[in-house]
Amino acid sequence: MSDTHDDARRRTIRVPRGLRTVEGAIGAVTVVLVAGLAVVGPAIAPHPDRQVVGAPLQGPSSQAVLGTDILGRDVLSRVLSGGLSLLVVALVATALAYLVGATWGMLVALRSRFLDTLSIGIVDVVLSLPPLIVALVLLAGAGSGTAVIAVALAAVQVPRVFRIVRASSREVVAQDYVEAAFARGDSSWRVLRRDVLPNVLTPLLADFGVRITSSVILVASLSFLGLGAAPPEADWGLMINENRTGILVQPWGVMAPALLIAALSVGINLLTDGISRTLGATAQTRDA
Repeated sequence: MSDTHDDARRRTIRVPRGLRTVEGAIGAVTVVLVAGLAVVGPAIAPHPDRQVVGAPLQGPSSQAVLGTDILGRDVLSRVLSGGLSLLVVALVATALAYLVGATWGMLVALRSRFLDTLSIGIVDVVLSLPPLIVALVLLAGAGSGTAVIAVALAAVQVPRVFRIVRASSREVVAQDYVEAAFARGDSSWRVLRRDVLPNVLTPLLADFGVRITSSVILVASLSFLGLGAAPPEADWGLMINENRTGILVQPWGVMAPALLIAALSVGINLLTDGISRTLGATAQTRDA
């Protein structure tokens, strides 16, 4: 009886589909490691991130494993303390962009031809501008600060999310089951939730990696330019800016945060690519 119960329990254990691909597994491990480091880093840092522990730009030592920065602070402690703000801002900005852009794209595809034409015109104008320039203009008008940066980056991402969702939603809206849903009296919101959204999740997930990676890089870029975290805060983008003048003497002050930003970006892309590939293969199997 016990063996039968154990077999039943074993049969219920399932590996998440996105992790069944090599790239998905590698991406998941990378994201968990970097994000986990950003979350628990401040608690395990060997020194306070603002504490001077030696002379400026010293190499690795027992006192500072990755050496010291331009002011003599421990590079390892600042790296461990500097990732959480970047991660939170990037996630909030991406979530806002999808909330607005996906809703906008599905509604336009579902109902209004005039609004569709107007929206495409506006989006084409915005997309012709570099994202960083748009973010800088928004920040110049609204000021700096974590909340302002998150909203500005979300505004930069909304047109791109809109185009992806609109294109996918138009294909779904043309299907007979959507017309049948309206014929039986379903509201637009019900059709969007039950018929359109589930069928555009695959391209959304594939695009999510690109969008959040872009948010991570933009947040780091703004910090590098002095528009994000302000000294003496620990922030990966700000660390690169602060220590770039001493990179030939003590490269870890720049390399450590840069490598973590790159690892996070690559890991997110690999994970979302693995998930989207698996979902796409599942959809093809069902259609067959």
